[in-house]
Amino acid sequence: FFTQEEGGFFCTKNFLLKLDRNFSLIEQKEILSPEFITNSLSRVKGLEDCRIVTNEQNLWFSCSTSQTNYLGIPEISLCELNPSTAKVESILPLKAFEKNRCEKNWLPFFSGEDLLFIYSFDPFIILQPDYKTGNCHIHKKTLPPYDLRMQRGSAGPIPFENGYLVMSHEVVFLERNARKYLHRFLYFTKDYEIQKISDPFYFSHIGIEFCCSMTLSHDKKNLVIPYGYEDTEAHICLVSTKTVKHLLNFDKN
Repeated sequence: FFTQEEGGFFCTKNFLLKLDRNFSLIEQKEILSPEFITNSLSRVKGLEDCRIVTNEQNLWFSCSTSQTNYLGIPEISLCELNPSTAKVESILPLKAFEKNRCEKNWLPFFSGEDLLFIYSFDPFIILQPDYKTGNCHIHKKTLPPYDLRMQRGSAGPIPFENGYLVMSHEVVFLERNARKYLHRFLYFTKDYEIQKISDPFYFSHIGIEFCCSMTLSHDKKNLVIPYGYEDTEAHICLVSTKTVKHLLNFDKN
């Protein structure tokens, strides 16, 4: 990638959108984040790969930040968002294991009142952050029945059947230096045991497709899945829940 920004910086802007049930735009606000680091070596500015998560009281999102690290190494931050003003009220860098390790694609979700993150799929590690310090401890760690070492986070868990549905991605190189993204659905229980996994799939083409979220439609009959197309366009895909269950072999239970 190349940038035309002054000083060679890569700057990310985010927008909070409100859509009607036909996905027509009702309202759009730029998310306003404070200048939270002044001495970072990072050339990447802004909040990247935002993933919204909410409970009844607050609206949060996780994102990748490089400016929060002096060396410019990406890490995960938890941001509290005011939905009426689209202003970021707080930014909390999260710490897991190794210091100054590149961290991306943690998947946030609420289990009751607990905010949790999927850290990795193999081993399957669930983290719980401390809201004051940002330090994370292991909430649950299990070994999956499949080889999931190549799987990375995409769309965070949503309630599905009697457990959770999550989407992962893996990067493959079918041609020299050509990155291709493939996706899978995974199902895990409320006890955080991965039980089912789909075959790999793509949305519209074998290329760069990046998905950060999914949700159920209002009638609960479809998954609504937004994804980025070749880092240039945003698309929305509807997948019936019957198809998802078939891909996960629920119909063979």
